[in-house]
Amino acid sequence: MAGFNKANAQLTEGVQRVCVYYLQIIQERNSELERSLQSSSGKVTMEDINSGKPFLIGKQKRLAFLDMLLVTAKSGADLSLDGIQEEVDTFMFEVSLLDFFIYLLLSLCF
Repeated sequence: MAGFNKANAQLTEGVQRVCVYYLQIIQERNSELERSLQSSSGKVTMEDINSGKPFLIGKQKRLAFLDMLLVTAKSGADLSLDGIQEEVDTFMFEVSLLDFFIYLLLSLCF
């Protein structure tokens, strides 16, 4: 039973570290978006992005999933940083699950 408690504590600590790391990344990208908005007209909408207007967050020419969520939140959608973190967590879990599924399929084939 002691081994289970130790493993549970390690898992809980690891999950907390990952959540803190994701939140730091979200806050950094949000800060970069704020700087980009201050240097441009002030408000960017999804129509601006979809129209092909050049818009950079940091050094990237294309928007990543997180950037699209941040722009959506800035364009007036009811999406907080906590909601964005939940969406990123869900996306990362699904990608990890898909990777694991592909690994299992490949391990059965070879």
